[in-house]
Amino acid sequence: MKSVNGKPASEFLDNRLAAAKELTEASNYTPALEIYEAIFKEGITAHRAFEGAGRAVTGALMDGALPTDWGRERLDDLLRILVLERDRDGTPPALCARIAAAHAGGNQGVLQKAAELLRPVLTALWDEGARDRGFLIAVLLLRHPLQGWQDEAPISRWHLDLLPQLDRHELSLPYNGIFDAVHFQGNIADLAGLAENTPPDALVRRFPAWQLLLFLWITGSRRADAQLAAWLAAYRSAYPGGATDEDDGAAARSLALRWAVSPDGPASAAAVTTALGPDLAALAQPGLKLRSTADRARSNAALARLDSRPWQAAAFVEDKVTGKAPFLKRGRRRPRIAVCVSGQLRGYRAAFPTWQASLLRDADCQFFIHSWSKIGRSGAEPFRAYLPFAGEAFCEAWRLHAGRIGMPGMAERYPALFAALADGGVVSKAELEAFYSTEHVVLEDDSDPDFAGWSNPRKMHYKLKAASDMATARGDEFDLILRIRPDKVIGAKAFRWGDALAACRATPTLLADAAMGHQYGSLMIGDQVALASAATMAVYADTLDIAPRFHEMALYDAKPDLMGHVSLAQTCWYAGITAARLPARMGKLMEAAPMASSAICAALEQDAAGRHDAVDKALLTAARTDRQRR
Repeated sequence: MKSVNGKPASEFLDNRLAAAKELTEASNYTPALEIYEAIFKEGITAHRAFEGAGRAVTGALMDGALPTDWGRERLDDLLRILVLERDRDGTPPALCARIAAAHAGGNQGVLQKAAELLRPVLTALWDEGARDRGFLIAVLLLRHPLQGWQDEAPISRWHLDLLPQLDRHELSLPYNGIFDAVHFQGNIADLAGLAENTPPDALVRRFPAWQLLLFLWITGSRRADAQLAAWLAAYRSAYPGGATDEDDGAAARSLALRWAVSPDGPASAAAVTTALGPDLAALAQPGLKLRSTADRARSNAALARLDSRPWQAAAFVEDKVTGKAPFLKRGRRRPRIAVCVSGQLRGYRAAFPTWQASLLRDADCQFFIHSWSKIGRSGAEPFRAYLPFAGEAFCEAWRLHAGRIGMPGMAERYPALFAALADGGVVSKAELEAFYSTEHVVLEDDSDPDFAGWSNPRKMHYKLKAASDMATARGDEFDLILRIRPDKVIGAKAFRWGDALAACRATPTLLADAAMGHQYGSLMIGDQVALASAATMAVYADTLDIAPRFHEMALYDAKPDLMGHVSLAQTCWYAGITAARLPARMGKLMEAAPMASSAICAALEQDAAGRHDAVDKALLTAARTDRQRR
């Protein structure tokens, strides 16, 4: 084994990477980048070196702390290496992954900054004729802020030419459209055009089944979805011996299950069993029951109105006018809504008046509460739109450093801060009965042995189902069921109840805080608000029991554990439920009370004692600034 200064080469590399990581976490980016630069000049292509360098470049970019004495050529040489990163094995391009994570974490403007930084390197590579996969991913990730850099047509051709070569990790980055309606639409449009307009046999020859599945998840194309039967027939013809690998087999089963519950699927449960086999057919039963009562023409017309900006504007104006002059709505039957409130209560007192003032003002509501006695606070992950801390300066500093270090690293560095965050008050059943004017209240203690070892997603899905069961047990008493987190603020309503009723009752349709879409290789929907008929809500709420069966049947991207956003989306997709966006302004998640700046300072001072490095100082300075402003 080769050695350096008497040490094994691998140990010497580990020491250098550890030193560079420590410098990055202390915001000393230039010396960190010098270490990575030297490593790459030695021909070392270990992915962990690229990960560290990508983290350092992204941190320096967000902090405005790129090396000032290197000169453009030296910096571009390093960036070129990071963009191309040719020796990857089952990992996404490290620099692009860090930029994408910063964007998903709420760092506004990071894509624009990255595009400005990388434009000279990307231009040089384009002019040289380079068309590497890593280069393509960088261009697709930054396509929107790079507008005008090159003509769109050759970028789209390059995209579609290389598409069959892209692996799952590469495809996870430039199509994350569920929470971003702007930056990745050009990439998504390329895929939609491909999936909708390519003959099925040609598609199956070019793309494995797992890519075809992702095309459906990424685009949400109804035209492509309607071709599932033809896709599956072409797949069986091309691969009479079955799938060639595990991913393809999982995707083929997923596509078959989706087809079975579609309007064009088998006409009867017996035909589904014949087509899928008894085990997979059992998973189709919830969707088949919903499909049997569908009136798609009526629902599609209502969905088109709900999605129409002019209709939303008209409904918004009407809602404002009738809010000030309620007599204008006399004579109209008010919808009967079961409101199922589940999850930790946190800022329930602040959120509830916003429901009364907008979404629920013109409905007759009955409340069903299934929650925890401990109020608690939300998590402090940097991607959250709202953090459980008081003060703008500290929240900004926290996002920056938590995004760079990661939550496990922050929890290790700041145990006193995390312990203080976990401390919350309690609420009683009588208090909630009086507050929501309902007798339907169940509170449990999540520290009870019955819930030992439960993950937060499992607790969420358990409470969601328990609250829904309370309402659905009342039979047909309600027109629709609304599932909502107690701390969710709802702003202006921009739809008519008649359209929501038509859409949700005519077909298996659910209106959520975020429509179904793709994020990091997974299918997702918003998991804070959902409005549906009782039948559709019963399937959605049964995710607690249904989703683990997807993993047992080895469906694509099915996890053994319940996951936020993902498990609900998969349940809906495999039941043929359309998950569209509820046309209402979705506000923040309220805290019972954000952690005060003085408490933040006290916890940070305790955690930083004996260390006081650059990250500690930055967080303390921000918290003290907020404290002084109060």
